[in-house]
Amino acid sequence: MITLAFHPVDTWFFRESRPMDSIGGIALGNQFPPSPSTLMGALRTRLGDMIGLDWLQLKKSTTTAPEWWGDADRPGALRLTGPWLQVDDKNYFPAPAYLLRQVQGEAYVKLIPGAPIDCDLGRVRLPSLPSNIELGVKPLEGHWVEYKPLTHLLAGYDAPSKMKTLTLEDFFEDEYRLGIAINHESRSVLDGQLYQTRHLRPKQEVAVMVTLDGLSPELEQQFQQSLAVNPLVRLGGEGRMAEIKVRPTSQQFLLSSKQSKNARLLAVALTDIPVTDLSWPLPGFVRQSKEDGSVCWQGELGGEALTLVSMATPKVRRQGGWDLVRHQSRPVRSMIPAGSVFYFNQTTLNQQSLHVGNDTAWGYGHLALGWWNDTLKG
Repeated sequence: MITLAFHPVDTWFFRESRPMDSIGGIALGNQFPPSPSTLMGALRTRLGDMIGLDWLQLKKSTTTAPEWWGDADRPGALRLTGPWLQVDDKNYFPAPAYLLRQVQGEAYVKLIPGAPIDCDLGRVRLPSLPSNIELGVKPLEGHWVEYKPLTHLLAGYDAPSKMKTLTLEDFFEDEYRLGIAINHESRSVLDGQLYQTRHLRPKQEVAVMVTLDGLSPELEQQFQQSLAVNPLVRLGGEGRMAEIKVRPTSQQFLLSSKQSKNARLLAVALTDIPVTDLSWPLPGFVRQSKEDGSVCWQGELGGEALTLVSMATPKVRRQGGWDLVRHQSRPVRSMIPAGSVFYFNQTTLNQQSLHVGNDTAWGYGHLALGWWNDTLKG
């Protein structure tokens, strides 16, 4: 296993899923952090260069890549974990969606599943404010929490009184760019095809962190030596530059949590979870009706049967991408965003973190496990 830090050299641009020709005069936004597949693609490209892959022959299918390298649809033996952010040697993860900040003051509040109510999903337990909390709170979507406070939250405790959350504005400044489409055959511009993009320019030392597993010891050593000679790679839209640095490997992304008294299982998504209509709200979970008429979802995590009673999620994210081999856009998929929180009815699970879904090798579906106190259950 090797831990890698992607540092911006110039601006970064990770294009949202909307096409260039469908947004009128609105600038194309930036989806940050980059998707796990974007980071895996950059690493696989760099590894391919290192072992001397002939990209033209690979595109024509007249040569094959090593089995461990995989192909455009599967990562072979490679396994990615992340991304998360690092600033001043401190690791930051997406703020859990159940965490709210009070408008008056700096105190934080955690949502918990309330009593079942009727809504468009049926009779379900929606995330609600504790009964002793007055209105006047706002969500922390797009915020980041340091590792230590996050483990405190996962243990079932209230947020530390002096906990500080960061936003992208703390890491980057927006920088708008104007461009025009090019006819590559005639090397001339295309009339009426102006576009505007919103880049991110770093304000301070910030890194996007991942861990890469699946390389043999010989290949891992060769990869580290290659990065020491030339740490630059192209990353994201417009092929912006990034510098990759090898960092000491740690297990901090395996968030551990101490169980508080009378607590039930909770999971926080550290990375996006690909979903479809058939796999919502979690891959492998199926909607069930209970005897009292309320709705829950039943499935398995880590080989153990669980009952999902509620969840708190930001807006579903749409994510596309680019297939370098086929030279075409990848299908746009729906993602339950990192930071989403899932409340279960069970009281034990002998793991600290796990992955769910079909794209775990790419880094998707990473869950950290913790605890919540069900006030309705005593």
